[in-house]
Amino acid sequence: MAGNPNWDVLLSTTIRNFHPTLTDNFTGNNVIMHMLDKFGGVKEEDPGFSILEPLMYAGTGTVKSYAGFDLLDISPAEGITSAEYIWKQIAGTVVISGADEWKNSGSKTRMINLLQAKIDQLQLDYDETIDTQLLADGTGNGGKDIIGLQALVEDGTAWSTVGGIDSNGAGNAFWQNKFLDFTGAGNTTFSTTAGKTVEGIKEIRNMLNDCTRRNDRPNLILTSQQIFEEYMANLDVNRRYTDDALAGVGFRNILLDDVPMVWSANIAIDDLWMLNTKYIKFYIGKGRNFIMTPFQRPVNQDSKSAQVLLIGATGLSNRALQGRIVNLAV
Repeated sequence: MAGNPNWDVLLSTTIRNFHPTLTDNFTGNNVIMHMLDKFGGVKEEDPGFSILEPLMYAGTGTVKSYAGFDLLDISPAEGITSAEYIWKQIAGTVVISGADEWKNSGSKTRMINLLQAKIDQLQLDYDETIDTQLLADGTGNGGKDIIGLQALVEDGTAWSTVGGIDSNGAGNAFWQNKFLDFTGAGNTTFSTTAGKTVEGIKEIRNMLNDCTRRNDRPNLILTSQQIFEEYMANLDVNRRYTDDALAGVGFRNILLDDVPMVWSANIAIDDLWMLNTKYIKFYIGKGRNFIMTPFQRPVNQDSKSAQVLLIGATGLSNRALQGRIVNLAV
């Protein structure tokens, strides 16, 4: 079957028109990506084997008072290194059967509507895949998944190597995020009925302060639906504070000390992250930013398909200002 040449022209033109929408939805449908983009953390990078993210973990040690002809400290300073993050690949496929092509070939409007439906379907898959991988540890699919928050902001039970730096190595305490085991802190649940919600809020607030350096503090609390609802239930019914900017772009949230708290269905019931998204990056490979390949027809099937390709990686430039609470069970 040779196919309909009008289809091929229309497909190519329509895909080009949909590409900006795919890119915008990438940061518009996921609260983590939205916050990263807000602070310039979604970055397009040139091709290469990996990304090197410069880290500053100590000052120069040369700043001090002096008088008159005192000698100034010109000692060479260490305290700068780099974390290395590896590119990962994601692909999704748009498939159109020969029957669908034929049924819709008599109307340009029907052809565009069919393709729009296919792109919307793929967008849903991409949204769920990105959200799942951002909240996981990167070991999924044999380690091919993008590294996520489970690895970048660890639970503290066994510090691991992140970005090529051993978090448990000598002198590498700067590369450990803040961490609390709620059970280990002498608590059992975060439930209103057990009278532990107040204690849980106290621990969350303490984690927020631990992750604050002068006026640099977390700007996003990410948790499960259950923890979110328990916290909301504990608030005065007349005090429903919300970050209007996040709510305005569709992310339901509630404030804790002026920091918006949101939830995701892909987070374990007892997990909570305290994130400073100014130091979290999502790198996109130049030329592989939701680029769609040409439609191809297999020799043994009446269909045509094209892939939407993304090369990306996540990384951190500061772990010490991130926090994690585990076992915050309801």
